[in-house]
Amino acid sequence: MVGTTLTKTIQDIDGWFGPVDQILFEYFLRDDAPEAPGDLVELGAYKGKSAAWMGGFLRDGETFTVCDLFGAEAEASANAVENQKSYATLDRVAFEENYRAVRGDLPVVIQGLSSSILEHVSADSARFVHVDASHLYPHVLVDLESAETMLKPGGVVAFDDYRSAHTPGVAAVVWGAIATGRLHPICMTRAKMYGVFGDPTEHASRLRDWLATHDDAPAWVENEIDGRDIVRFKPLRRTKK
Repeated sequence: MVGTTLTKTIQDIDGWFGPVDQILFEYFLRDDAPEAPGDLVELGAYKGKSAAWMGGFLRDGETFTVCDLFGAEAEASANAVENQKSYATLDRVAFEENYRAVRGDLPVVIQGLSSSILEHVSADSARFVHVDASHLYPHVLVDLESAETMLKPGGVVAFDDYRSAHTPGVAAVVWGAIATGRLHPICMTRAKMYGVFGDPTEHASRLRDWLATHDDAPAWVENEIDGRDIVRFKPLRRTKK
């Protein structure tokens, strides 16, 4: 946006988007990005920390769509309770102010249930989808199905809270999709699982090539899931003050 003064970085925005995942988002959105344009989608935005980071890698001819309730009343009573407990301060104004302060122009903002995303994003159009919306099993299952529909062949999905004790619904959906061969993981961090709905071989090969040539990459180890080696990144050590 010409003439706009950018006054924040994503580090100034409240939220749960750690440094390792920031590095991996940059990798998948820039270093591992396909040559052909593909849209970006985020389901669940809170105050915009990860969205503002994603927006920095939007290329010409691409659209970034963000979907969140932004404080609107949830359809399901259980989801309403979850939102009241965890996201009572969430609202669209805060998101838009934060995003503008970091990026200037806003993405396409959809205020509503994540289950409505296919009304706004075409099938086979996205190269990267970040899923961080409801933690309830039936909702996450719909989000997974929507991500699979929106992603182009080879597109990457990142699922937040796939292993947190307080989000068993997310874990059940993500690990269930992996166990049945629907979702194929590329790598994982403490917070997020990154995968594809097709063959992960090329992504995995490029990631290992990238790790081999970047001494500043986060520390990682190999884990095995059903005979396939998966990269698991370790949290960055905090510097003592």
